[in-house]
Amino acid sequence: MIRYIIAILMVASLLCGCEKPLMLEEEGAEAVAATEENLKVSVYEIERIPFSSAMRGVEAAELCNHLNFAVYDMAGTRLKQINQIEGDEDFGVAGFKLTEGTYQLVVVGHSSEGNPTMTNPEKIQFTPSKKYTDTFLYYTTFSVADKRQDMNVSLHRIVSLCRLMVTDAIPEGVAKMTFRYKGGSGHFNGLTGYGVPMTKGQESTFEVEPGQTNVSFDLYTFLPADEGEIHVTVVGYDSDENVQLEQEYDFPMKTNYITKWTGELFNGFTPSSSQSITSSVTIDGEWAGEIEIP
Repeated sequence: MIRYIIAILMVASLLCGCEKPLMLEEEGAEAVAATEENLKVSVYEIERIPFSSAMRGVEAAELCNHLNFAVYDMAGTRLKQINQIEGDEDFGVAGFKLTEGTYQLVVVGHSSEGNPTMTNPEKIQFTPSKKYTDTFLYYTTFSVADKRQDMNVSLHRIVSLCRLMVTDAIPEGVAKMTFRYKGGSGHFNGLTGYGVPMTKGQESTFEVEPGQTNVSFDLYTFLPADEGEIHVTVVGYDSDENVQLEQEYDFPMKTNYITKWTGELFNGFTPSSSQSITSSVTIDGEWAGEIEIP
């Protein structure tokens, strides 16, 4: 009887020993599946062109904290999108498993508070609630055959920046500054980098405090061409959303340039009054250039 029990235990032990290789084989199958990606995209730099003739590249994380990788078929249907934020272990590297064929790849780098809508590669959309920021783009078409591809990409800046440098103090009664501007766009074509029309203009809002001095406001936009003009309406509100100040300006803009306005916005301020200003405009050397407005 004892021998019989021992025999049963030995058989059970052998059966249990056979289960482990089966479990390991299943785990191994999952690992192999993870390595079947046949396209690896790596962002190795973001291209910046300073106003000098030299070109230099920098690490992606120095200029943006979001990266969006999207693959489309040639008809423009999005097949897969990978979104990353700075701090992710694989930030700057994305892998795709694709069947043989020809595709489009769009990579966007930015520091918005969320991801743009990338359903249509020809109309990539940021919104005011997520904020407009410095934005970089890479676009290409490529073909997938039977071999794995490693693609190193360099992004380039596609925005224009209007920077308002206010030299006088924020007066009592102004708690928020809103800038509504038209002529550019918060949407862009991922194939060209140019802005595409919006139903409404862009809007950026900044909280301010009375007494603040030398405050700057950055307005990013995607121009529909290399050069253009934006019309900006500046509105100052009190804490109850009552309009305290309203001004309108036109600024010349160029892609990859900073248009810098410097002047007194509140000189002679009285609530709800029209204001006259003195100002000047210049261009930043870390971009392609800076436009100064006299």
